[in-house]
Amino acid sequence: MATESTADPDVDHAANGGGIGLAEWLRRRTDDELAQLVRLRPDLAVAPPATTAVLADRAAQRMSVHRAAEDHDTLAMAVLAVLAGADADAAPVPADAVHDALDAAAGPAAVERALGALRAAALVWGDDGLQMVSAAREVLPAPPAAFAAALGGTDGPAGSPGAGASDGTAARLAALPEDERSMVTALLSGGGLGRTRAAADDAPPTSPVQRLLQAGLLEKVDDHTVRLPDAVRSAAGSLAAAQLRLTPPPIVPTVHDPGTVDAAAAGEAGELLRHARAVLDSLSARPVPVLRSGGVGVREIRRLAKELSLGERRVGFLLELLARADLIRSGLPDPVPEHDTADSYWAPSTEIDAWLGLEPAGRWAVLGRAWLRMPRRIWEIGTRDAADKVVPALSAELHAPGVAADREAVLGRLSAEPSGTGMSASDLLTSLQWLRPRRHARMPPGYVEYLLAEAQDMGVVAQGALSEPGRALTQQTVAEADPAADPAADPAAAAMSAAMPDPVDHVLLQADLTMIAPGPLVPELAATIARVAEVESAGAATVYRITEDSLRAGLDSGMSGSDLHALFAGASRTPVPQALTYLVDDAARRYGRLRIGFANSFLRCEDEVLLSEVFTRLPDLGLRRLAPTVAVSSLELADLMDALRGAGVAAVGEDVNGSVLDLRPRGARVATPRRTRQNVHRPRPAALGDAALAEVVAGMRAGDKAEGVSGAPTIRADGTRAGGAATVALLQTATRTGRTVSVGYVDAQGTAIHRLVEPVGFHGGVLEALDAVTGARHVFSLHRITSVSWAD
Repeated sequence: MATESTADPDVDHAANGGGIGLAEWLRRRTDDELAQLVRLRPDLAVAPPATTAVLADRAAQRMSVHRAAEDHDTLAMAVLAVLAGADADAAPVPADAVHDALDAAAGPAAVERALGALRAAALVWGDDGLQMVSAAREVLPAPPAAFAAALGGTDGPAGSPGAGASDGTAARLAALPEDERSMVTALLSGGGLGRTRAAADDAPPTSPVQRLLQAGLLEKVDDHTVRLPDAVRSAAGSLAAAQLRLTPPPIVPTVHDPGTVDAAAAGEAGELLRHARAVLDSLSARPVPVLRSGGVGVREIRRLAKELSLGERRVGFLLELLARADLIRSGLPDPVPEHDTADSYWAPSTEIDAWLGLEPAGRWAVLGRAWLRMPRRIWEIGTRDAADKVVPALSAELHAPGVAADREAVLGRLSAEPSGTGMSASDLLTSLQWLRPRRHARMPPGYVEYLLAEAQDMGVVAQGALSEPGRALTQQTVAEADPAADPAADPAAAAMSAAMPDPVDHVLLQADLTMIAPGPLVPELAATIARVAEVESAGAATVYRITEDSLRAGLDSGMSGSDLHALFAGASRTPVPQALTYLVDDAARRYGRLRIGFANSFLRCEDEVLLSEVFTRLPDLGLRRLAPTVAVSSLELADLMDALRGAGVAAVGEDVNGSVLDLRPRGARVATPRRTRQNVHRPRPAALGDAALAEVVAGMRAGDKAEGVSGAPTIRADGTRAGGAATVALLQTATRTGRTVSVGYVDAQGTAIHRLVEPVGFHGGVLEALDAVTGARHVFSLHRITSVSWAD
């Protein structure tokens, strides 16, 4: 009877139903389930697997398992811990064992969902009898025994986590400061071994690594490698498990009106665009030298900050953002700076003209997409590195590929909340660490605060909540994020356009020769006002100052005095001040009395007295009078213009037809290289599309069927003349009779594949055939065919 009770039917069922290999289990899955697996783990389809056996082999590879585990939450890790503790990588474990261990703490439905997620990712397989890939043991944040202890089980045998607590190691770890505890946590999640430059003897003794080494909580392997001692690993695992919770941590949300959030975000976006334009204008007038080590020096950052009335952190952030958006580049600008002392400069690229031509929301969307994918630790600008040197902006030291993924994770977590709902940085960190313990366990609290601060500066987050433009930006696909796409079809730009206040078509003229724009101006009016006035202060309302120089700039652009009067009278909702009318008349009357042309240059003036005065006041210009009202000069037109204006003589340039030339300085530009396949950044999609997934699954099904065909003996193309002749003869016969054959071949990537095909043509060493499973047309070169056999 004892034997009968031991041979429980459920155990037998688990052994029979679950005791199959991963390849066989995958072979029994539906096409949709296989497609979902490849969607969750796209690395399995690089290159497309020939059969489900190849897929299973890739799914069990260590690196792929580690990568897939990063997408699973703490409860899924607990499921793996239970299975690992029961040696599910050696023999099937009843599914009830997992429920018995976890249901009380997490609930049966949540445990089943976690099991379903692990099955979908092929980290676990089986129904009643569960098995796991061996590499899954390595992805646990704590040893299985520590999970068991945290769930109310035993502490395990001697030497398991908790056994070394008597030596005080656990207490010492619990008392560590935050930076040292984060270092231990990071090493623990990485298997206890890590590489760092701080392990060298000459590293600063105040670094967390050096302090841990001095305390005996870390072992030095060499100058670049450290290791956690076994006792520390055990104690740290116990501490990690002691803090384990199997349900999502509670958060305290902050709820705001979504309209208020979007309005605040739009205000930040407007400030971002204004500051970005100011930086571009400054670099256009005075390009910044590139340091020998790369980047922008601290002195230049301070100069820009003072010139633009911005903080140094803000200037560094803007430089990084503009460089990522390809709006500034390093190189030799055209024209070369007057005092050329460097080999390379940071200056606006030729891309800015197209960017400036976009609507404000479109310009923001371009910057937003660049920021979202920016792998840079911008907050470290101005800090000191391990060698005690200041880290400059735009330097290679700031490159960190993981930052872009972490930024998307933060925004993705906020996007899961309803519109207008935000959370604190600490709650956000706790939630991320529970949702993705493998990926975010080592994320320190300050890191999340930095990312949130960046998002707020961008207008993506406001009042701790994700704005609607930020939500649209986060949810954009790679195709939608194509910079060449139509800006009008950009959902992020559309959302920001809706959030921004409606542009106004009027200004308010003041008696003190200032002009107030009570909101963003319509593009046409904004461009015209920028030609005749200077920004005095900006914000929700922009204040412009009208001066004689600003009016002359408008006249330089081709406007006349009557055009200026019409502009101010038509655009202002307040009466035009009399002082402004006089100023416009005075500037227009004196403007253009002296006109310049090419000779290299010439001077033409209807007032002979004024022309004689120029000869007297500026004898060094080398002028020569040709007529009472005409003189020529050996100077270039621009140089002559500068000399006259420097002497206080108003002059205007004209072309051969007598029309006014716009001689305003264009500003420096760095040429943008022609885009080629090599230098265009094309982000790799996170997952394949539905059509590509269906093709991958169909290819595996065809390979499985071809491998399972039994029939006549297989002919091997072994390179001999006899083998080649036999292969050709069989293929010719199959083509003539229409019989199905199984073909083995090696594709261009070197992957061995089997296909079940119906030949339709064989000539010139090339076999044309239809796939017997998918109906797809294949072309096989004879030299790539490795085997062929009858399939019927």
